[in-house]
Amino acid sequence: MTYVYLGYWEPDYTDDYQGALVSRLQGIAPGSIIELFELELNTAQHGTTEVYRFHAGVNSKNNGDIIWAGNLYLRFPVEADGFEYTGSGQLPRPKIRISNIMGTITALLQTLPEGLAGAKVTRIRTLARYLDAVNFTGNINPFGTPDPTAEFPQEIYYVDRKTLETRDVVEFELAAAFDLAGVKAPKRQCIANICQWQYKSSVCGYSPITAATGTFSRKQLSATYSQSGTTATITSSSHGISTGDRVYLTLTPTAVTGTWSQPATPLFYFIPNRVVTITRNSHNLSAGDLVNLQFTSGGNPPDNGNYVITSVTTNTFTIEVSRTLLSADSGNVTIQLIRQPGYYDVASATTNTFTITLSESRTDSGTVTVNWLKVSITSHGLVVGKSAYISFGAEGIDSGHYAPATVSANAFTLAVDSGATLSGSASITGWFDSSDNPVTVSTSDVCGKRLESCRRRFGENTDLPYGSFPGIGTFFT
Repeated sequence: MTYVYLGYWEPDYTDDYQGALVSRLQGIAPGSIIELFELELNTAQHGTTEVYRFHAGVNSKNNGDIIWAGNLYLRFPVEADGFEYTGSGQLPRPKIRISNIMGTITALLQTLPEGLAGAKVTRIRTLARYLDAVNFTGNINPFGTPDPTAEFPQEIYYVDRKTLETRDVVEFELAAAFDLAGVKAPKRQCIANICQWQYKSSVCGYSPITAATGTFSRKQLSATYSQSGTTATITSSSHGISTGDRVYLTLTPTAVTGTWSQPATPLFYFIPNRVVTITRNSHNLSAGDLVNLQFTSGGNPPDNGNYVITSVTTNTFTIEVSRTLLSADSGNVTIQLIRQPGYYDVASATTNTFTITLSESRTDSGTVTVNWLKVSITSHGLVVGKSAYISFGAEGIDSGHYAPATVSANAFTLAVDSGATLSGSASITGWFDSSDNPVTVSTSDVCGKRLESCRRRFGENTDLPYGSFPGIGTFFT
């Protein structure tokens, strides 16, 4: 049995009307208790969501149907008992008897393949003083003020079985939601290796793409670049890259030369001097940049390697080293800015050049390695970020789940950071057989119910809606 307090889950819920109802019941003349019933069918078992409302009585206006909270409750002979419950642990199983005058209920049952089993029965009780005014002569409730919220906690049961059917009456036994035959608590079993969701249902969430074939082209280009401001122009003859494509770039700025100097730290001086100053006119570097320094001359030069720039002026910048000198030293140095490789979207493209936008503004030039993979499939149906299983018809590139980085109507690019130039056939599919092998016919699409089946469809690096508990099982110590 389930008790439902109307609006209980609302943030501003109060039970003031419950208190008013209890106070009225404790009064000298509380008034008549009105008992109403609702019978609600469900689509899964009955093919409809029809709701029947009835009451074993009539209104005082014209001996017609009862109106409560704006709903009409049909005047119909009905009797129910067995709602009492105790603390003994056994749930009540009420019985409800409905008049079968002229075979009305029998006719209803014949239209339902499974009868009324599983139908929801709600028992509603209130006082006559709270009924809608339309039930009374002159549309005035003589017992009190109508209040559609003033009711006892609703009692919800479900039809478990039919216990009697005659020409005069039909009787049903009711049960609480978790007291029905075949209902388990908890409803889901803790199974490790078999998904319990129905394939492609709303809880499964899988919506496969249609299988299609096309071609792919993977390129690794060696090119040159020049940057002015935040725009870098990459030059490579007949590169084949289009506006909107995503490419992986490894920028290698041209090395330049300069001089270095480190002052001495006098013996016993309290604060050692570990600052090395590099001089290069108009170096265009910034504090925080990472540079590779190769010290080519000097009496005792610092170690070659990567250093973070600590401060800059127009023609100099400083780094910090781990050593101190007793006498000043200086020499020559080769300077190369280190730029982190990354993915970039092509802002514009011509036959021999394309441009990208960088986050930092500077004037720079050098060489660049471009990695890029484009798949051409007509009406592929993919979207950015949603992975799909892609098969490549060439050695040297693995088939598997890939998420398009950019898409157009008939092509998409993948984010790849390495790989030699390669081309061939390509196909996409959202269909897999029960052994998790990709197939090209939708009728062969059968989920294997394994965790691997989930990975095949949704990809390795995403949250999987697997409908079981792979973490349970035998533990070894």
